[in-house]
Amino acid sequence: MAELEARAHDVQMLKFGQEVDMELLDALGASRGTEELRAELARQEAQHAKELAEWDAKIAQRTDELVSKLSPCPALQPRHAVSRST
Repeated sequence: MAELEARAHDVQMLKFGQEVDMELLDALGASRGTEELRAELARQEAQHAKELAEWDAKIAQRTDELVSKLSPCPALQPRHAVSRST
């Protein structure tokens, strides 16, 4: 075992000029992957929020159209159709 560790140390010194902490290197690699996943998640959340806003606008438009077709007199329209909460 000591012989393998000595060999790994020699190889690291030849390649990098210093001993490399492999555990730290693994942790950094994992955090890069985590950051990429977070960025992708943020992109997807933004896209879904945009789609949701578009659907909300479509629903509001259709609701207004339906209410206007059901009651030609604005005084007879239901209150909830006139004052929608967001």
